[in-house]
Amino acid sequence: MKKDSIVQFVCFVTTLEPADFIKKWEPVSRKLAADCESMLQESITGTAKYKYILQHEGNAVDFRLSFMKNRSRESSPEQRARLVHAGGYTPVQFQSLHSGIEDDVKVLAFIDHKETDVDLAFYHKQVYRYLNIYQAYYESCAYSYVMEFYIQQYDAPALIAQLKTRSGVEVSSYKESAVFHY
Repeated sequence: MKKDSIVQFVCFVTTLEPADFIKKWEPVSRKLAADCESMLQESITGTAKYKYILQHEGNAVDFRLSFMKNRSRESSPEQRARLVHAGGYTPVQFQSLHSGIEDDVKVLAFIDHKETDVDLAFYHKQVYRYLNIYQAYYESCAYSYVMEFYIQQYDAPALIAQLKTRSGVEVSSYKESAVFHY
């Protein structure tokens, strides 16, 4: 990850299965993530608000232009999915891009702007192998922080339950579904 990079999180609310979703949304992700690699993640938690999350890294200028060009394509009935721009975030703690351990999963937590734990001590006290923290880069971001916890799969339900005790935290386990190279 580059020092001055912005990580964009684009979330999808849908009931589409992975093959159908990728077929319908790959052209949209191509436009949203021009000139970079994008990782599509699929929720493995049944109650997730966002079934899929497209995550990609770039610089502030590229994302600003891409976002403005594609704002009108946020959803349509025939696509059976709603696109939610969570926004662009800058890494403030980066421990790992992938866990690399077979039984590990990624728990993504979207932290609301109302979070009062400024030093994020509660989150650092949780059980995890690696923790990446992204802070909102733009004022218009939907959340103040996005956190990626890499954790053993059997510990994930307890972590998710603990994170859900916080007000305004949207959390779920995800697995990598597809990687797009543009």
